[in-house]
Amino acid sequence: MTKSTAVSLAAVFGLAAAVFAEDAKPALPPASTKAGVTFDTDIKPIFDAACVKCHDGTKPKVAAKLALNTLEGAL
Repeated sequence: MTKSTAVSLAAVFGLAAAVFAEDAKPALPPASTKAGVTFDTDIKPIFDAACVKCHDGTKPKVAAKLALNTLEGAL
């Protein structure tokens, strides 16, 4: 292998690595500093709006029987 071939291969591999390199992931937002978070006031309203329609534990077709309408069911 000649020197020019080795340099060309190194350039090709370097370019390929740059093209296929994974983009840096953005940092996660900071965690909430809110004290006194409770299931009934903070979590349940979100579950009621987005999850309980299907995950209230009463649907016999759902194999997991995941019930997100109570704290006990969510845990």
